[in-house]
Amino acid sequence: YKGGPNSGVFIQIICDDPDDLPVPGRRYSFGVVKAAQALGDFRVLQERGRRALRVHLGSDVKAGLALLGRALEA
Repeated sequence: YKGGPNSGVFIQIICDDPDDLPVPGRRYSFGVVKAAQALGDFRVLQERGRRALRVHLGSDVKAGLALLGRALEA
């Protein structure tokens, strides 16, 4: 998806972690690692000129998905 022809369309759906765990021996959590990885992936898509959209659902995933569904139907 990051290499090859520019033929894909990407939607990255992210949310806040309601329960997060610290990484043992570190000052950050697994949620921070996951968010950093997602942001890095999205930035690479942007840098390579890929058609990409990032949607943040917030902390209420069910409500966020419902809102996204309504937006897609409009």
